[in-house]
Amino acid sequence: MYLPSIVTVAQIPYGAMLPQRVEGLIVAAAISATHVAQSVARQDPMWVVTGQAAGIAAAMSVQRGVSPRQLAVGDLQQELLKQKCKLVHYYDVPADHAEFGIIQRMSIRGVVQGDDDRNFRPDSPLTRAEAAALLVKAFNIWPSVTHSHFDDVAYKHWAFRYIETLCDNNLLAAFGFEAKWRSRGRFVAERDAGYQSLHSYGNFEPDKPVTAEELAAAIRAIKERGVTSPGKQEYIKVPVSLPDPPQGTVTRATALRYVESCL
Repeated sequence: MYLPSIVTVAQIPYGAMLPQRVEGLIVAAAISATHVAQSVARQDPMWVVTGQAAGIAAAMSVQRGVSPRQLAVGDLQQELLKQKCKLVHYYDVPADHAEFGIIQRMSIRGVVQGDDDRNFRPDSPLTRAEAAALLVKAFNIWPSVTHSHFDDVAYKHWAFRYIETLCDNNLLAAFGFEAKWRSRGRFVAERDAGYQSLHSYGNFEPDKPVTAEELAAAIRAIKERGVTSPGKQEYIKVPVSLPDPPQGTVTRATALRYVESCL
């Protein structure tokens, strides 16, 4: 509030309102917090939203006949979102935004996040780098980095791990890249891994906007090919549905809507 250049928005966990040794009680104001966190939580806007969450949790607990401690946090979050309560703060995603719900849900799951200024840029075109991160996180693809394959995606690039994970799983055909080890049969770590090997695929163009056809094709590949299981060189199927792809420019918001419909 007073030092916006060095502080950020935080969230209060539901468990902070539940006393450890008392059942059936939800404490919205005197929450369990350090003196530093309490300096924020004690402010009126915070009391308003924690009170809203506490009231909903109490009502849901009574309706379901369970203790507040047994209430599923995900169910509470869904009810809060129905009431347009911001669970993840973005300056450029107001509660009346058409994709408010999907952006909130996918942010809570850790599938997407905003920039350092707490903006989500919902109407910005989805880039290849962002698409790689979205696909890996949304479909829980096990991270895999066997080599640095692209000249323009150095290991310090923020999306390096996500792009290489898709590459190792041979899931970049939608963007024009086929894993070279596929032509030699199966992946052999001794032969196909290692930063010393010369397996450059050229440029990935991580900042290039993704088309609807590319996004749909990438998800189709995940469904048809599966992904490498952890610790084994075998493919496992990923539960994926294939609805009609989005039309027109694929923005960050429309990409989330389409990916969620595939889960």
